Amino acid sequence: MKLLNSLNTNTIFVFIMMCMIPFIQYGQSNRKSLIPDHNRKAAFFLDSTLVQKQTINDIDPESIESLNVVKKEFVIENEVFYGEIYIKSKPQRNYKMLTIKEIKDKYISENTLKKGVLLVNGFPITKNIGEYMIDEDYILDVEVMQSNELLDFEKENGFYIIMITTKTKENLEEKKKVYIR
Repeated sequence: MKLLNSLNTNTIFVFIMMCMIPFIQYGQSNRKSLIPDHNRKAAFFLDSTLVQKQTINDIDPESIESLNVVKKEFVIENEVFYGEIYIKSKPQRNYKMLTIKEIKDKYISENTLKKGVLLVNGFPITKNIGEYMIDEDYILDVEVMQSNELLDFEKENGFYIIMITTKTKENLEEKKKVYIR
């Protein structure tokens, strides 16, 4: 087990990549290949609660107290994981994690729209959308566009794009900028 304190986003990413990428073995040899097996994934726990890997990307690095990595294989609800990553937040921090459904209910007034695209900090969320969660206090801005607002889809109606911006250092600096024409 390893314990890291006073982390930033880059440190967490590098640490996870170095410690948790398992390797494929070839043939009868006991030597390990340097080619990572991306099908083997770790389980992420935020304050002892199992969360999706994408959720970790949207947590304020300043709110992390420590990070523990356990390298072992285990099963949760018939899904095999090849490691555990425990992220402990600072004691004064209480997360208000919202699911995508809760975000849609809160920010989309017209619930007749069934189909949609979700972008978090400009990146599409395509897997496990039902399990994806974001800390409500870490949300900087939520913008919702309907399909008829887009040039190529003017005549179509019925889907939306939710663009969520979180309070990263870069996004906060961009928000403060004033553009003068």
